[in-house]
Amino acid sequence: MNKLYMILFFLVLSSFAFAQQKVSIMDIQYTEISGVDATYPSLLKGKSIITEGIVTGFDKESNQFFITEPEGGAWKSIAVISKKSSAKTNISVGDRIEVSGIVIEKFGFTAINSHSQIRIINSGNKLPNACNITTYEVSSDEAYESVLVKVNNVQLLYSGTRRSKITDGSGKCFLRLTNVNSYFNNQMSDSEWNEISGIIVYEYGSYKLTPLNQEDFVKTSSVGIHPASWGKIKSYYK
Repeated sequence: MNKLYMILFFLVLSSFAFAQQKVSIMDIQYTEISGVDATYPSLLKGKSIITEGIVTGFDKESNQFFITEPEGGAWKSIAVISKKSSAKTNISVGDRIEVSGIVIEKFGFTAINSHSQIRIINSGNKLPNACNITTYEVSSDEAYESVLVKVNNVQLLYSGTRRSKITDGSGKCFLRLTNVNSYFNNQMSDSEWNEISGIIVYEYGSYKLTPLNQEDFVKTSSVGIHPASWGKIKSYYK
């Protein structure tokens, strides 16, 4: 009987030990399987995981923020959704944190639903350089979901209260304005920028470039838009 109890005890310990996987952000994000709705759902969807990354920014409209692997790049960033009000007040951009939670697909947007305490490992880390991509890649490339990116020499096509459309000549993409609405509305005399940086989110069936603050808009000279002759480009990086 004692032997049976020992076996049961070790089985219970083993179940706890393997219940939560320690994975990289890229382990969560990378997939070549488009899925039934072509949103490339995570292969770890529904799994309880632990991961870590550097905080790159906060979405003022929702309970989510973004983390990245230190080197940045395609497939290496993810959104963290936390309903705890303390999560966004206790952490800052540049903090390296450990997050535990469930990998979810929020209407096609891969994220971590954090149900446990978020642990700060250290602070003051340098953010990776924003990836230089085209407006066409913003609108089409799953690899850059939640990644800090930059588009260059862009022109405003139309402006709305919550979103606008821009292009660099390669194709149109949405510009999500929820974090910079007041600033953007005050800058409507501008219709072109040398650089716009932000994080790509997926909502309502499309990818959108989301600037986080007014410093993400850079204008130093006149911008010339030339339609790309090479057509559509879509690249995935592993």
